[in-house]
Amino acid sequence: MSKLLIIDDFTEMKLKDVERHKRLWSAPSFQSLTYFTEILEKQKSFTFEVVDFTRFVAFRSVWFLKIVKSITAFANWITFGLYQININTYHGGLFLEELYAKKLTKYIAIIVEPKVDDNGNE
Repeated sequence: MSKLLIIDDFTEMKLKDVERHKRLWSAPSFQSLTYFTEILEKQKSFTFEVVDFTRFVAFRSVWFLKIVKSITAFANWITFGLYQININTYHGGLFLEELYAKKLTKYIAIIVEPKVDDNGNE
């Protein structure tokens, strides 16, 4: 039996920190879990299970993250090229870590599999 596994960071809120994270990582969207589950619920030929792995995500304190984000924001002004791209990526990661520290983001696995009939056919 085939399965589709989707593991990602999900938030249900529209926040300026989420928008900053999206810009720094060139992410067009930061989808909500509600959005994904609504789409999956409409699919009659699939079943899905949502598993929350947020408790396994390690993060540092909000104050520490704010300090490091300030340092990387300054470093972004004095670097260029590949170094600037690396700093922006790290800065985006710090924003995401801060969303976890503030309990605004969850690390979720969605397990999708085809429905099976009484004969075991998908």
